Amino acid sequence: MFEEIRKQLPKILIKKSDFDYLPKYEDRKAWESLLPEQKEAYIKAGEEYLDYAYPVLPAKLYMDFIRNGNRSRYEDIYHRKVRRPLIVLFLAECAEGKGRFIDDIIDGVWTILDEATWVIPAHLQVNGNGLVEELPDTTVTEDTFIDLFSAETASLLSLIYYVLKDRLDLESKYICKRINYEIQRRIYTPFINKKDMWWMCYYRTRCNNWTPWILSNIVFAAGIECESEDTRLKVLDKSLEIIEKFVSYNTADGGCEEGPNYWNAAGAALYDFAVVIDALVGNKSGVFENQLLHDMCKFICKVHIYKKYIVNFCDSGSKMGIDSIELYRMGKSFSDQLMMDEGVAIDDDNYSQGVKAYYTLSGNFFLHRYMKNVFTLPEVRNCNKALYPYLRDSWLPGIQWMTAREQQGSYMGLYLAAVAGSNSVNHNHNDVGSYIVYRDGKPAIIDLGTGVYERKTFSENRYEILQMQSQYHNLPTIDNTGEHQGDYRASDVSYSATDELVDFRMNLATAFEEKVGIDYWNRVIRFDRIKKTITIDDSYSLKQKSDVMFTIMVLPKPVVNGNKITLNCDEQTKVDLVVDERLDIQVEEFPTANDNSLKNSWGDVVYRVLLKVKEKTDSGHYVLSIS
Repeated sequence: MFEEIRKQLPKILIKKSDFDYLPKYEDRKAWESLLPEQKEAYIKAGEEYLDYAYPVLPAKLYMDFIRNGNRSRYEDIYHRKVRRPLIVLFLAECAEGKGRFIDDIIDGVWTILDEATWVIPAHLQVNGNGLVEELPDTTVTEDTFIDLFSAETASLLSLIYYVLKDRLDLESKYICKRINYEIQRRIYTPFINKKDMWWMCYYRTRCNNWTPWILSNIVFAAGIECESEDTRLKVLDKSLEIIEKFVSYNTADGGCEEGPNYWNAAGAALYDFAVVIDALVGNKSGVFENQLLHDMCKFICKVHIYKKYIVNFCDSGSKMGIDSIELYRMGKSFSDQLMMDEGVAIDDDNYSQGVKAYYTLSGNFFLHRYMKNVFTLPEVRNCNKALYPYLRDSWLPGIQWMTAREQQGSYMGLYLAAVAGSNSVNHNHNDVGSYIVYRDGKPAIIDLGTGVYERKTFSENRYEILQMQSQYHNLPTIDNTGEHQGDYRASDVSYSATDELVDFRMNLATAFEEKVGIDYWNRVIRFDRIKKTITIDDSYSLKQKSDVMFTIMVLPKPVVNGNKITLNCDEQTKVDLVVDERLDIQVEEFPTANDNSLKNSWGDVVYRVLLKVKEKTDSGHYVLSIS
């Protein structure tokens, strides 16, 4: 995707002095072109931080993670109380152009420049040898690690440097000089000289969102800020080399194996990278003609259920605010009207509900993306209203995800998503063969998704967390044993879809350890669009008689009447489950109120329905009907 650009880079790279990427502070015409209420919102938000006292980041909070696994106290100051106010003040000054916020911007820049490290404690590593249970050694530049947020910090400071340099130089020429020095020391030098940062993928084949997330920030910083053309060329050349490793790792269908919540940092970050690189070579890279990049960007449209609801396999919550302006820009880059329409529809929806995206700052990640979107918002607001495309079917053969709804362009009726795949993917949950069902855009049968991240989440103890286990997905359990993590996957996978019927088949035996003793476990998931019925058809053979149980995770409280379970999604919407009469039905509460991430997805409680085969068995055939 990027190989040809890299070969020609020394000849086609635009010099920093000639590179025009975003409006400078002095270009008042460009800043005045923003929507009046947009500018007003930026200025009003900035006024709340006039004479703001930026807090310092003490060592004792950094050591929280080392001592007790807590990462939130440090990160709250780092993100919410230092970087976010600085960005808000920056936008306010650029929107107003009167100098009122300049001193507070300088204070924020100086505070960040004085931080001992830009790497958060949960990410600190040296020489690719795992997390460092220690304060960072800031005396050895050769060992400096680059994480997501040190790269984000470089991007933030580079943006301020690029847009405000002439204005800041009126106050002191050493502000921007020190920005340049600190980014060179903390980012460019280690980036050029080191190959052992795991996300560079020199010594591992598995890449994840870290690679494009970090690189999109680094190429942005180097492209607009790096004073040395030789250093700039080296940074960009190496970035192109590394990003190709990420591209090669991804499946040809463009699916995001980490889950839709990581699409922002994976496929969308790759798009951000491409946008910057394309601009750096005069918009002649041809990268937006690449089908894989197009498919990676379009992935989010394929897993969008309704409003904020998404297919939340792997480490994803059930709700996601899809970046409407970014999606519109993607569609425009690929001449994809469906993506553009979805972007406009989301923006219209947000606007009608008073959620005025890009009128205020919602976060402080992907700032380079945010700034491009800031200047695209007026264009989107002037577009004719568009309807949500609501794709009827999608099949991603690389990650083996499928989605289906009753009809194209409508959220009404049943919606099905299911996954085969492998339990070795990034951000894995043991969920091979699981499925979710919505009706009229409302969740009925669910995937719990991920809870609040803690030390255990990314450790050898990850699968002690209940929502990572197959026993808490919509899957069978044999003798209290679920699927196993690692290279355990579905086999004999097939998929077909017509106007009338969707048919998804797999053998789940290979998702369990051999000692469980499964000869075969054939699961067939069918969606009959004519009868408006979904069936989960399981047939199996075991090497010995065993206890067999099926789990179904549901959001509405189940109402059990004989072998029928009713899920009342609301007063008008219900889903009926008809269970084989040979199965005992038990219902457990699963509290979610104490986990903010799960609570945001589902409220205070969900339910675990257990369907138990009444006697030990070595073979069986059971069908669950959902209508």
